Amino acid sequence: MKKIFTAIVVAAGMSTAFAQDFKIKKGEIIIEKQAVAKIEKDDKGYKISSLDGNTWFTANAINITQ
Repeated sequence: MKKIFTAIVVAAGMSTAFAQDFKIKKGEIIIEKQAVAKIEKDDKGYKISSLDGNTWFTANAINITQ
């Protein structure tokens, strides 16, 4: 039991040690203090593109209420 608990604590510590700093500010996605992509709001969702404007991903937000 003691070995399992130790393994869980070590695994939790490792996951936080290798986590990246991720922020979205002023329409830019910033990882580790470096801008990597742009994010814009469209009519129905969001568009994620590279810094030069090439579209990478489009997400449509659909609200389904019963």
